Amino acid sequence: MSETIMNMATPIRKVEGKVGINFFTGRNSEITIETSREDDFFERYQKQIITDGLEVKYKYACLDERTTPDGSFHPLGKNDHIGWWGDLLGGAGGNFTNPQFVQINFLLANTIPFITVRGDIPYGEYPLEFMLTYYNDADQETPPTKQPVKTITVVNINDEVTYNGVPQTNVFSKAKCEYRFVEEVSDVTAVKISITKWSAPETFAKISFFSDERIEEFEGDKLKSIEVLEEKTSNADKLSYDISSNYCQIKFLNEDYKYFEPGYYNRLRKNREIKPNIYCGVETDPTKKQFAPLGTFYSDEWSVPSDSQFVTVKAYDILYSLKDVIINYGMIENVNALDKERIDSYKLYSGQMMTAVIARVEKLINAEREKSGIWGSNIGIIPKIKDFPLDYTLIEEKTAWEVLQDIANLCCAYVYVDRAGNIVIEQDDFDGAPKTMATTGGEPVKIDMENAFSYSLPVSSKNVVNRIDVEYYSLEQDDKPDDDNAYEIKQKDYIIKNGIAYFTVKLKKIYGEIDSIVDSSSEYMICIEKANYDLFYCFIKTDEVFSKDKLPKDITIVISSEITWKLESRNYMDSDQDSIVKNGLKELKCGAGATMTKKLAEDNAENILKKYASGISFLISDWRGDYTLEVGMTFKGDGEDNAVEEKNKRKTFECLSNEMVLDGGFKAKTKGIEQKT
Repeated sequence: MSETIMNMATPIRKVEGKVGINFFTGRNSEITIETSREDDFFERYQKQIITDGLEVKYKYACLDERTTPDGSFHPLGKNDHIGWWGDLLGGAGGNFTNPQFVQINFLLANTIPFITVRGDIPYGEYPLEFMLTYYNDADQETPPTKQPVKTITVVNINDEVTYNGVPQTNVFSKAKCEYRFVEEVSDVTAVKISITKWSAPETFAKISFFSDERIEEFEGDKLKSIEVLEEKTSNADKLSYDISSNYCQIKFLNEDYKYFEPGYYNRLRKNREIKPNIYCGVETDPTKKQFAPLGTFYSDEWSVPSDSQFVTVKAYDILYSLKDVIINYGMIENVNALDKERIDSYKLYSGQMMTAVIARVEKLINAEREKSGIWGSNIGIIPKIKDFPLDYTLIEEKTAWEVLQDIANLCCAYVYVDRAGNIVIEQDDFDGAPKTMATTGGEPVKIDMENAFSYSLPVSSKNVVNRIDVEYYSLEQDDKPDDDNAYEIKQKDYIIKNGIAYFTVKLKKIYGEIDSIVDSSSEYMICIEKANYDLFYCFIKTDEVFSKDKLPKDITIVISSEITWKLESRNYMDSDQDSIVKNGLKELKCGAGATMTKKLAEDNAENILKKYASGISFLISDWRGDYTLEVGMTFKGDGEDNAVEEKNKRKTFECLSNEMVLDGGFKAKTKGIEQKT
């Protein structure tokens, strides 16, 4: 049993925190990478050198004749962190016959305050002789030509480093296999490292990190406090299926007041990756402390007060950023709109499984996220639901946050982010299936009068729902499919991009299949770029080049379809009269957009009333806390009588919310709801 877990249960415990902050200095645009490799084997890994900034954990096996079956080498897996390797073996002295290079290209010009170059720590290897070149784009050239604006020639002889022949100090760490170049260069559109000599003979160049990014860790005296709120739902006393975005606030030392200086202050931007960690134990060797991650967050607000020694950052999980990501689910079932410039088949989605819908939403989010400034690895969505078919799938163009909220109501589910950074869609537990019990010191985590600062007794606190009001939609075939299929497009409706005229059509009805879409004057050919059940995004296909001073004429387009549908909103209501008499009226209202059908509304209402009409105990407590208790896990709470002889009657609660604070000591505010099996 690990000492970390054992010590959380002891009366006297030592809890420490550590926070890693991933600073991207000057990062304001999309990045591409060019390398000297002639194949694409490392393409899936090479972006790690700019997005992760993590150290390589293993000596990965390779074909340089040094790999032996002695147990010290590791096979390369598809999810491993390795960075980039060259494809040319060096000579006996480590020299390459052709320079091995990596070049980072920025879409927009950046100011680069410093660059870090890291080799391979497990192998203990790094570049010995290389050239670092900063480029910008030549003026008025299309496509732009990269021209060097600063070049540094680096030579490392016996750990003595020179730049362009001038000796340097504090730029190379042999232990980290790392160089750090503090050279602020403006208007940079590319940075290139070109390696001519490696620190080991007859092997490949290995770059695990090459970026203007820097991960800094704060712990001990440099870290004042960590606050983390993780939750499935913010309400324990009232049922609601919704999205809950986790939150953290970190305070760390403004050492030497450096964050008042422009170079450091400019690092404090939105969407910096922040990873708080926690450890409980008495281990003195920092390399042996097993810190537990509390999640991944992205900075939102920074504060550097002049009257304080500390910098404060407020950050949220990845869900918070999805409020700015717009996705268009589409309306077709036989063409993948993500992979085509133009959709050429139009058909209403029907009979999809719920997990397939979630998978498509995940793909759409990852296709659009970088437009909203969400960088790094793809966002994963884990559905923890009982799969079921949908009669039809009608999802409006809206934010990813709103789409996930609709899915939560469709599935009677909670949407939250786990500590691994995955979005979880977890269905309410209507069957009472047992969940993972959190343990401390080999025993279930408990919250009772012995370790709580305040305690809300389960007997007096009930979550009750005894009336359901669900908005659902009825999709009925239109008796007059040819009626009212004309749409007027005025000149003010056109948007001109690259000489092409685009316009949006707000549909008056739902088209099951499209036979044609035409300009009634036959002057223009109309094409659909994107299709949603209530919107068409169209453009005029012609050799003519349009501009704001040369717009297409007003037109009327006509859509032909043999099958059209009418969508009407209705409400389904159900109640439990006995519960209303006993507990008073406790109503739940919900809706999930046009995909919610009457059958689905009836099934959801039946499940909710069955579970909640008689009431379910909940618990809210400020207590000593235990970070091994995660959202979705269960713990023990006292029975209705808190006398000692009643300890064996503790109820089992599912953790819905944890608000943890480390500020000298560790404490938490936990919300839980009784789990009935």
